[in-house]
Amino acid sequence: MECHHTVKTLKINKDKNIGKVLILVEGEKSEFDLLEKIFTKVFDYTYKEFSKNNNIKKEYISKVNKNSKIIVANTDNSNIGSILDESYRDRLLPKLEEEYGDSLKNVRTYIIWDRDKNDSKITKKAINLFTDSLNNDYEMNGLLIISYPCLEIYELSNYKKGLWKINFKTSLKVKKEWSKYSHGKKLHLNSASLLLATLNMHKALLELGIFSYNIQGFKITNKKIFEKEEKQYKDNNYYKSLSLINIMLIDLGLIIES
Repeated sequence: MECHHTVKTLKINKDKNIGKVLILVEGEKSEFDLLEKIFTKVFDYTYKEFSKNNNIKKEYISKVNKNSKIIVANTDNSNIGSILDESYRDRLLPKLEEEYGDSLKNVRTYIIWDRDKNDSKITKKAINLFTDSLNNDYEMNGLLIISYPCLEIYELSNYKKGLWKINFKTSLKVKKEWSKYSHGKKLHLNSASLLLATLNMHKALLELGIFSYNIQGFKITNKKIFEKEEKQYKDNNYYKSLSLINIMLIDLGLIIES
């Protein structure tokens, strides 16, 4: 297993053919907007969105890399328990397999979620089940990617140096900070911003006492992060600013050591 250290020099790998990728999200707008920017504006991959009723919301066909295909789909609701619901999976997965023309066992899958809205026991169960994007022992592939406390932490981490030094009690406070920071500015994701977000992520991990991690077998680190964030919230009533979204980009080989 490749060991990633939380202090290192990184670069964006735009030439990587990542094949087929499925991303499941809880929100109906913010997550879609963010992932579209990453995969079409920074990397120029073919990209498709599915709504909760499995209809196509948006589609972009890359002229540069048609073999790299990203599908982003909504879960039933924002409760993390929806991804554990067999009836939901029975409705969603056949449609997506039809779209890919292949079993999802051959498709890297990521599940992006906010921490602060969800029950801690169910979140911990999901961490234990969704442990690998491709080689999951569970019936469905998937690596659970959590933002503490919410997605907007990732957006902030692309632009705000030293975000790892800041703590937030709730998603509302993060959203207010993001609104204040982005107000009146044209903010665009790019290679430099993704690398800043990775630096913020790694610095936050160091603050939590995590000095290295393995992408294959990320479950160990994911559990450790969750436990440390839970303790911090219990003791101090706030979360350390941390989004793990760039773990997905590292796993895909889109952010690599330089």
